Amino acid sequence: MSLIQNKVQKNTVIHVNFLEAVKKQYHYKLHAHHSMFGTMIIMQIIAGLLTFSNQIYSVNSNNIDITVRIISADLIIGLTFLWIIIMAFQLTTKASKNKMVTFVTSKQTNHLANILFMITLCFISGLTANLLGAFVKMVVSVMDQTDPFIYFAGTSVSEFATGILATIAYMLLIASFFYLIGEIVQIHSILIIIIPSILVGLLFILGINVEPIIGFYIFTKSLSIMLVKTLVTAFLLFFAATLFGNRLEVRR
Repeated sequence: MSLIQNKVQKNTVIHVNFLEAVKKQYHYKLHAHHSMFGTMIIMQIIAGLLTFSNQIYSVNSNNIDITVRIISADLIIGLTFLWIIIMAFQLTTKASKNKMVTFVTSKQTNHLANILFMITLCFISGLTANLLGAFVKMVVSVMDQTDPFIYFAGTSVSEFATGILATIAYMLLIASFFYLIGEIVQIHSILIIIIPSILVGLLFILGINVEPIIGFYIFTKSLSIMLVKTLVTAFLLFFAATLFGNRLEVRR
């Protein structure tokens, strides 16, 4: 009976230590990369300012001039996607992994902490990108309300919430993909050039059509189905990156 109790106690201690290691590494990554949040905000503000000069279309019919001004958060979200790609790559570099030497850690805890950290990044950046886009639209609508002939097409709360969830899900999908690529290129630095070249070659030389792949995730009628598709794919990509990273570090 005592032997069974000792085994249970040992397993419990290991389990607590594992979670504690993940928690400490996650908090460390938040603190170590806090300056990148400032970079994200600056990029989003610049994109927000550029958004004020978005597409303007004018139509003349029967001596009536109609001007359509399109204000969207596409540029803000686009630069935020670029930022999350850089962050995903940065977490796979040797410098980032060497910082974990100060912790009582393992490859599994480091990968799990990275995944939790990227989920946090996607949530914060996706939320701020949509909020800034809504703020820009609000400013433009207030500025144009002086004209009685202005019609402003607003966005409902449900549409706004859907946009936030979709942005976060797509950012997580992109982050997981480039996190996997980042782990692969750690084999040799030359792969940073080879892998993009292979992808471009597959698209142009072999004529592979990516529209069905993109449409599989984007052109979905149901938000819940889209979330399932993106989150399951992101999980599989993260899982593949973890397996690949573990084998790579064993070889080293």
